[in-house]
Amino acid sequence: MTEKYSWENRIKALKYAQQALTIAEKINDPEKKSYSYVYIAQVLSFLGVTDSSLDYLSKASDERYTSGDKVLQAFIKQEKSANFGRLGLNDQVLKENEQIILLLDQINTPKAARIRLRAYGNIAAHYMNIGEYKLALHYTNLAENSSKDSLLQKTEHIKGAISNLQVNKGYLYLYGYKNQDSAFYYFKKALATVIDEKEESKSSAFKAMGEYYSLRQNQEKSLHYYLLAVKDIENRKLNILNYKAELFKKISDLYAKLGHTKQSESFLELYNRENQITVNSNPENIRKAVDVILSETNKTRDDEYTGIVTIFLTLIIMVIIISIGHHQSRNKKIKKVLEQTESRLAMKRRLIAANEAEKLLLQGKIHNTSGELLSLVKSRDLSFYHRFNEIYPDFQRKLLLINRDISSSEFILLAYVYLDIETKDIADLTYKSIRTVQNRKYNLRKKLGLKSNQDFHIWLKELMTDL
Repeated sequence: MTEKYSWENRIKALKYAQQALTIAEKINDPEKKSYSYVYIAQVLSFLGVTDSSLDYLSKASDERYTSGDKVLQAFIKQEKSANFGRLGLNDQVLKENEQIILLLDQINTPKAARIRLRAYGNIAAHYMNIGEYKLALHYTNLAENSSKDSLLQKTEHIKGAISNLQVNKGYLYLYGYKNQDSAFYYFKKALATVIDEKEESKSSAFKAMGEYYSLRQNQEKSLHYYLLAVKDIENRKLNILNYKAELFKKISDLYAKLGHTKQSESFLELYNRENQITVNSNPENIRKAVDVILSETNKTRDDEYTGIVTIFLTLIIMVIIISIGHHQSRNKKIKKVLEQTESRLAMKRRLIAANEAEKLLLQGKIHNTSGELLSLVKSRDLSFYHRFNEIYPDFQRKLLLINRDISSSEFILLAYVYLDIETKDIADLTYKSIRTVQNRKYNLRKKLGLKSNQDFHIWLKELMTDL
């Protein structure tokens, strides 16, 4: 019930979510209590009350039940991503959605399928916004494939989600690949998907059509669709950072071009008013978002410390067992466990050392990289890989001879490994967790056929020196 009303009537949705929480607390149902927190946060986010939304998400995260429910963890991250996106914290949006994909791996439920679809779409939108169009297209295609999952037909507002996905693909063709015909095809498809759906917002599709006609210099049609977008937003009481302000400005400019001075000034006033609301409310909301991010970082550090203590205790126990063991076969098995435990301890130490990575980057202490490429890496310059290929022209060609199924993001990771940049530094540079980077490196090793005892960096160096 709450999910339905979160779209149709947000105040009513908030009321139902609060009632659900009260009932869950009375009957002491930890699952319903945790989910109720997230539903309340979701509605507050829709209403633009970002700081309170983040508070409720923190409450959900702190519930003991949450640690055993990966779908709920992903749901929390989805709503954090929505809040961070409204605040313009785009790097944090990417991080949350990448973690969602990892959490939901091999989980096939309607809720998981819906969250996964949205995560792919958000990642695609992020890469499109920073001009990484190949990556954007890759994740858009993953989202399209995910949208065909039959499980999604059991979820609310799937038509709206698919329409937004089609809008984003249209933008990718319009601005990324400069293909107006393909863009128009997807914009029309997006509008057709929701036009007869009373419960679905059509503002994104209307806005996209306005963008298209604006580029085609058809000011009347562009204005028509922008006005429809504003009407849809106001009817549904949507509150998205800068969204209405952006539309008001576009409408004002179009009215000015068409010679309608009075209407232009009216919408310019609306733009200034909306923009001022955003400016006044944004600092407090961003502060709350930063608090949430920092609290998660501290929690991670606490978990790492607890893990190290556990490993030390395990080592002591293993040493005692070895000292009293008399059979050689048993000692060999225990020794193997010890080696694995020591390896885990080393990994934990590296995780703690990662806290110093940002300082090292700022001080220019990433080791064993050339000066020019280091500068590009540190500044996260998008031209890094282009320049890398100029310096090492055979790099990509030789790797493709081994496996032609290597993506653009994987080539960039391989370049980092070739330059001997440590995993913790790659994690900081790419806004990914250390574990994510380790998993990606592991998958690349498998793609390239490396043996477990081969050093990845040395292998790449030797590959480049082979004739």
